[in-house]
Amino acid sequence: MSLLASMQSALDDVAAREAALATVSVFETLPSTNTWLMGQLPPAIGEAHAALTLHQTEGRGRQGRTWHAPSGSGLCLSVAYRFAAMPESASALTLSLGVVIVDALRTLGVPDVSLKWPNDLVGDDCKLGGILVESNTLKDGSFLVVAGMGINHRLPDGFELPPSAAGWARGVTDVSTLSPNVDLPALASGVLAAALTCMTAFEQTSMADTMTAFNAMHWLCDQSIEVDGYAGRCGPVDDTGRLSLVDDATGSVHYISSGEPVPLKVVA
Repeated sequence: MSLLASMQSALDDVAAREAALATVSVFETLPSTNTWLMGQLPPAIGEAHAALTLHQTEGRGRQGRTWHAPSGSGLCLSVAYRFAAMPESASALTLSLGVVIVDALRTLGVPDVSLKWPNDLVGDDCKLGGILVESNTLKDGSFLVVAGMGINHRLPDGFELPPSAAGWARGVTDVSTLSPNVDLPALASGVLAAALTCMTAFEQTSMADTMTAFNAMHWLCDQSIEVDGYAGRCGPVDDTGRLSLVDDATGSVHYISSGEPVPLKVVA
């Protein structure tokens, strides 16, 4: 069976188990799974559409960055989910997705995965993947969320991040390095099921509990970092998902809602 057919079969199995997943679309090549889903008719309220491609030619990350994934080397998956209205804690959805994806990776047998606030997956102090959440309020007041999830599975030898990717002193890693027995279809089905669970239960989930779980996976915690014009020691995220930053000289705490934290000390 080809990789494309294996991926289709794996995601079809998730759709058979998950009533909220209305459609699954699998492509050999696509500019961007997020962009493709944004251009389709939205799912019904309380339902989801999923799109996966083996190769993204115009994959995107936060702040206009490009998501680099050589063909067949990683998971390029997006899920569109429609809420009846914007959830009160919508800004924390990226962090919530990070928590469930790390749990899914650990269940698959991928060890030592953590989260770099606000949207990166970390393995062995290297970039493993990332999450890009985009949203749109529709004319009827419902709220459409499209979450793109990119995870390196088996990168070619010598693959490096572009110079614009700050804060990753040790470069990149992939699932195959961390756990050689996890294949790409299993990774896709595990992550898709986790994302669906997160979205369908999001409005009933305690943000305090979610952020406690995030802090247990918090790669930056206690590191010296710089973000949003501030430098200091990174603390936990609060119950709304803001990053805390402690000024070592004064002890004062700044709370950061958005930005790109960069460790000031190179990870050994």
